[in-house]
Amino acid sequence: MISTRLNFEKAARLGGVTEYYFSRKLREIRNRSEQGEDIINLGIGNPDLPPPHEVLHALRADQSEPMSHGYQSYRGTSELRQSLRSWYKSAYVVKLDDNELLPLAGSKEGIVHLALAYLQRGTAILFPNPGYPAYAAASKLAQATALPYPMPAESKSAEAWIARLGEVIKGHQVKLLFVNTPHMPTGQVLSHAHLLALLAFAKTNEILLVSDNAYGYYHPDGPQSLLQLPGARDVVVELNSLSKSHHMAGWRIGVLAGRADVIEAALQVKSNLDSGQYRPLQRGASAALAVPYSWHREQRQKILDRRKIGIQLLESIGCKVPHSQFGLFVWAELPKSAENSEHFCDNLLDSTGVFIPPGTVFGNAGEGYVRLSLCSPKPVLAKALARCVSSNLSV
Repeated sequence: MISTRLNFEKAARLGGVTEYYFSRKLREIRNRSEQGEDIINLGIGNPDLPPPHEVLHALRADQSEPMSHGYQSYRGTSELRQSLRSWYKSAYVVKLDDNELLPLAGSKEGIVHLALAYLQRGTAILFPNPGYPAYAAASKLAQATALPYPMPAESKSAEAWIARLGEVIKGHQVKLLFVNTPHMPTGQVLSHAHLLALLAFAKTNEILLVSDNAYGYYHPDGPQSLLQLPGARDVVVELNSLSKSHHMAGWRIGVLAGRADVIEAALQVKSNLDSGQYRPLQRGASAALAVPYSWHREQRQKILDRRKIGIQLLESIGCKVPHSQFGLFVWAELPKSAENSEHFCDNLLDSTGVFIPPGTVFGNAGEGYVRLSLCSPKPVLAKALARCVSSNLSV
């Protein structure tokens, strides 16, 4: 029997690091579903489409080979590293040396590796608001200062945006700056001018610019990498992943690419936390990286078809959907009559059984917005649309 008299005090670094929102909300949804409620979860970006068929064949073939179940190198197999180099060269026209790549168990762990490698008390991190919650959590784990920055308004020039970033960093020793485009959760794509200005800002202020390229394959101009920009290799490292681009989220296959010294710093952290990844997973990842771009075009069209239904759903409940969004989500502004994002989403769930997360999950700048995931089949989205239409929620 556990004694309640014992008090094991948590480390200060966990102050403000809460349980990931979706883990709590998914637990609530699971409990309600077990009680008989028919809940349609349009919240989390968990790809439902299968990976390329070559992937599973490669995984199964490797499982029966000698040493496939043994410890693997922290740097990944030589086959995977070669596949990653070939992928970057063909998809992004970026040539990387072997020491400029570090395979990861998903790019999310790379965020924490970089934070632990470069942040400490008295330093700071810049990340978009709204943005991926893992950025702020990583800064808190490293006991650094979290500095959210606004994404540029559609009408704001690159110069005006950079001037705003300059105001945000005043008085702080900023070590890392995270950016992603297409941006999660808004789907915004930063212009070439904005990216060049951001690159110059990072160089001027000696900040390591971290490109979180999870949605690069959904860019309107095809796969993009910040490492393509002239002079980027001096100050940019990139996190990439097969989770969204190849529908392999549960495989936890990612990569950190760029400066060799940053790779080494991240490896110092990583090598103390794991012992390499299951070799058949790495073999499957190599197969995935070799699939032709025609496969990706087909997947993108499926998401575009789903997006049309998602927009209809959001508009049916009175939301306004900004134009020029890309990625696996639809970001929408609440109707003016809505009290706040969380109340609106709770009411939607209780009234229709449809769950869409509030924009506040991604930072306080997300107040007044919601984010719908497109990781559900068209019939499921259509069913959710029918419920919302019949609910008269926007009235």
